[in-house]
Amino acid sequence: MASVTFDRFLKQLYAQGREKADGFDPGDFDGMAANERQEAARLLREALLKGDDTAARGLVFLDPQTARPILEEALQKVQGDAWVRLSAARELWGLTGESHYQGLMIDALRDPSELIRHRTLVALEETPHNDRLMTALESLVKDDPDNVTRFMAAKHLLFGLGLITDIHDTNHPYKQKVRDLTDENRQVREKALAELKSRQDTN
Repeated sequence: MASVTFDRFLKQLYAQGREKADGFDPGDFDGMAANERQEAARLLREALLKGDDTAARGLVFLDPQTARPILEEALQKVQGDAWVRLSAARELWGLTGESHYQGLMIDALRDPSELIRHRTLVALEETPHNDRLMTALESLVKDDPDNVTRFMAAKHLLFGLGLITDIHDTNHPYKQKVRDLTDENRQVREKALAELKSRQDTN
């Protein structure tokens, strides 16, 4: 007979809609028997390779050592699924800190889906704001057609330059700069970027 924990895991694995989007949490695996953990790993791998991006974090919660090769397998096999690739790269970066996985996330900033770009910017909050990321953020501010993407990229830029200490801070003194970096007029955005670069060069 399956444990209460395994039943709860299965309920989340096969959930739909908002409940599914909430994803797994560590408690979904506490108290599983060894054979249940093996079965959970098998089911999560199967789900990930079929396109369930929430399975990536579930695998890490279940067992980080087991998760890594499965996540790497997903990157190789699920080439056309941006959601799975992003989730796998995010979890692999969290497990290893290897810049390669941050690079895969930065590449996803060019995805045609606004939602993918938004999710990627959230994932990149956890990574170093190095030269490659900062260059990609500048390109988003200059060229991305989506206002929300530009706004998120602008907040990242300010954080990367050390002007704000929390990307989610709404009470910082650079609100006008964020508005300029997000403006519909590209020339306004370019001028704001140039001012930021000038500030950086003088520091």
